[in-house]
Amino acid sequence: MKLREKPPPKNAQPTSIAMNRDQSDQKSAGPDEGQARSWVVLLSSGNMTVADAEAFRRWYGQHPAHAKAFAEAKLHWDLLGEASSEERFGRELSSSKASFLTRRRVLGAGGAAVAAAAVVALFDPPFELWSPAFDLSADYATGIGERRTITIGDAATVELTTRSRLSLESDLPDRVSLALLGGEAAITSGSRPVTVVAGDGQTRTTNGKMNVRNDGTSVSVTCLGGSLEVICGSRTALLNINQQVRYQRDQLGEARQINSDDVAAWRRGVLIFRNRSLRQVVDEVNRYRKGKIVLLNRDLGDSPVALATFQLSRLDDVVSQIEVLYGAQARWLPAGIVLLS
Repeated sequence: MKLREKPPPKNAQPTSIAMNRDQSDQKSAGPDEGQARSWVVLLSSGNMTVADAEAFRRWYGQHPAHAKAFAEAKLHWDLLGEASSEERFGRELSSSKASFLTRRRVLGAGGAAVAAAAVVALFDPPFELWSPAFDLSADYATGIGERRTITIGDAATVELTTRSRLSLESDLPDRVSLALLGGEAAITSGSRPVTVVAGDGQTRTTNGKMNVRNDGTSVSVTCLGGSLEVICGSRTALLNINQQVRYQRDQLGEARQINSDDVAAWRRGVLIFRNRSLRQVVDEVNRYRKGKIVLLNRDLGDSPVALATFQLSRLDDVVSQIEVLYGAQARWLPAGIVLLS
């Protein structure tokens, strides 16, 4: 979708979503570069409003030079921001506290058929609109929007994010074994070796920090501190800080450099996306939000998102942002369901 070419309002402030556009054979002037840098910095703060989104859309579409200036400013942010902008960004994010939603309870109803359906819904809610009330395979579980911290003696501290399930396999004097059955967790180990089983692989560490995500079909492991040993099938990967590896079944991928602060941003109550499709953004938001945002338009879901930052306590703002930036229309239904077309 092309952005409308309208002049931006005075004192316009940027939103938290940016869209990619063709930047070939275009030149940007000094003032454009300064404005673009301001957009990127404020865009990444997570303090987004609908007015900000409209202002950014107008500025971005006002002149082709703005698109190129924004792309270059974002690139500089990604490559050089760790020393200055990332530090300020971290302070801004850490100052905000996310208010997490509590899990929904399913109440019983009269009648044998209704009661049977309610029992099924307790274990397998339709369309994943709420979290299962029971999970017999997990020692610890979180509902939609819920976060939980578990301390396992002096061996490990586990932070579970939304829709996650964890089992304590063993707690022995010389080692601890955990199983992430689903969802995502940040795990900090002590002096005792800790093994985290997820999917068809396992990760081992001593005095290390990791973020493990088990989506059911694949697992990603990110090193947040120390070093990790990831084993899947006949292969082993050694990870240091800011490295990530993915595996599924017995296939272990190659380790790659990533920004571990982005991966574990949920611990600060924030979701950060870089160079993703709108569909991927919405899928992740749906993990944390009660109800479901549904993209009815395939082209809309394929729309690129260069950079997006959302606070977990304000996820309904995502819908307004998509409406403004992508020209989408939203229809709100009961139970938190939103249809976007």
